[in-house]
Amino acid sequence: MKIKRGLGIVLGVLILSWSPAQAVIIDRIIAIVNGEIITLSGLQEINYALLSKEDAGAPSAGKEAKERESKLLDQLIDKKLQLQQAERRKIVVHEDQVLAALTEIAQNNGLQGMDELKTALTEQGLTLEGLRKQVIEKIKLNKLLKTEVRSKIVVTKEEVMEYYQQHREEYSNREWVRLRHILFQVPEDSSAKVSQAAGKRAEEAEEALRNGDSFEELMDKFKKSPGSTSGDLGDFTRGQLIPEFEEVVWKMKAGEVRQIRSRFGYQLMQVVERRLPTPDTDMKLNREIEELLRKRKLETQLKNWTEELRRQASIKVMF
Repeated sequence: MKIKRGLGIVLGVLILSWSPAQAVIIDRIIAIVNGEIITLSGLQEINYALLSKEDAGAPSAGKEAKERESKLLDQLIDKKLQLQQAERRKIVVHEDQVLAALTEIAQNNGLQGMDELKTALTEQGLTLEGLRKQVIEKIKLNKLLKTEVRSKIVVTKEEVMEYYQQHREEYSNREWVRLRHILFQVPEDSSAKVSQAAGKRAEEAEEALRNGDSFEELMDKFKKSPGSTSGDLGDFTRGQLIPEFEEVVWKMKAGEVRQIRSRFGYQLMQVVERRLPTPDTDMKLNREIEELLRKRKLETQLKNWTEELRRQASIKVMF
């Protein structure tokens, strides 16, 4: 029975196909964090597991391998500091939370209950107790980060609008237009005479517009006239129109009317409104930018918070 690699909950390196027994590890202490040790065996077990997950095989020697292990050690030190902070904050993980997480892991891997999960872990040289420990640590760290980092992040409306103004071009493809038209129909396989007659009617309508008739008046006039129709077409964004319209419409200004020869006949197309959505008018865009800024602030806040934990800690590295 194999555990899938795509897990519903990220649990570090515990649920991976590499077994620590596959590696020869000579153990020693490589770091002391506020009196708690990190061992070489712990580092290498995680390193081997990550390499296995990446299908990278056994770790290579040399500078690249050393740099990889050094970065991994930094991550282990940060995790140790965060777990120590969670203990100081007396963060509690309840059994029902642990059971819910384990159940989700089992379900995501197509396993029925704890017995099958335990069997699958055993086949990979892992234990249910080891998994429980990882789950508890994960939940504890999530609670800690929510309290000490995420809860302190605020994104204001002003910040959202400022970001939008600075990156306006990136959202230009979301511009939309509202269209209405008068169509002088040229059915498929029509004769040249029919096509010419429809074209002449379109030109006469354009002339009427130049002489002061409103587009609304002409729409009413041709709505029920034989061989023509008119009406509102609705709202469109770039790429939604047929090529004949797409090529012309996006060059038009609001209120402008142009004649377009399309597969349907001769059309007088009017852009009623043209608008680029802003965070004030588009809630989806507002949420998108807000989440982007929140993520950026989270990365910065987490970095600063972790650096402060390091400043306040006693850390000795022997690696």
